[in-house]
Amino acid sequence: MAHKEISLKSPAITHNLSKISHCECRKLLFSFANVLRKQLVAQGMDSARVLESIQLAMKEFGAESFAINQECMHLVQETLENFLNAQDKGGDILGRILVHFIFEAPGGRRLIHAEGSEEDTLARREFTPGIIPRPLMRYFLICIRGTVNGVDPFQSLPVLFGSDFKFIEECTATALELANDYRMVEDSEDSPIYFPGFFLDRRVQVFAVELLGKVWQRLEDLPEEWLLRILHNLHSKRRKTVSSIDMERHFTLEDIRQLREAVQQGLAALQHGLQCDFSASRT
Repeated sequence: MAHKEISLKSPAITHNLSKISHCECRKLLFSFANVLRKQLVAQGMDSARVLESIQLAMKEFGAESFAINQECMHLVQETLENFLNAQDKGGDILGRILVHFIFEAPGGRRLIHAEGSEEDTLARREFTPGIIPRPLMRYFLICIRGTVNGVDPFQSLPVLFGSDFKFIEECTATALELANDYRMVEDSEDSPIYFPGFFLDRRVQVFAVELLGKVWQRLEDLPEEWLLRILHNLHSKRRKTVSSIDMERHFTLEDIRQLREAVQQGLAALQHGLQCDFSASRT
């Protein structure tokens, strides 16, 4: 199924904005900038860099606010592209799928919170039911898909699947192929991906069921102590590479059980959603 090119420079958007008064436009723009900041921080991007970039964009826009039809869309798109490309989120499609369906979506409750938030800070200090610290999430991703250049600060193989590297390579290739339909610029592998639409695609959800199913199968087969030891080893690798401290405590078996529960709930939620869609299509 072909998808339309997703662009922030759509005529409909610029036409609607042009009909709004200057004052109301500024209110909407500030509101959008706030939402954008929260979304980017929630995706793991550095809060200070996000805020600085948006403030610079707003300042530049304010100098020529009469050109809102063109300038507003240009700066919004530029801000998104700068952060998506700089953080290389588009280079870790498999990681984004895992994060969304395991940590962001299961049961309608987020298990991860923004970098520097009260919830994330607390979970780094002590085990907190219902909250998974972001460093633990990142090490778990490395266990599954290995490290990604430009995303992870050290090198590691996808140890959860042992020597079955072919499975992860095939999953990565499939995820990239699916994501190409949601590039903001058609036929451009460097263009940012429109992830909200990407995650709603039934093909992506079917693929995620297969991926999470394999992850869950491995977690069922392996002792909890084994995964805990692997996460400790990955944490040690980071400490040898990066001087900053990301955790104020050691991981525990409680963390492992919460990770297992997150995968199980994410898989169940996906399967239920697909089954509901299938049932609705038959009525």
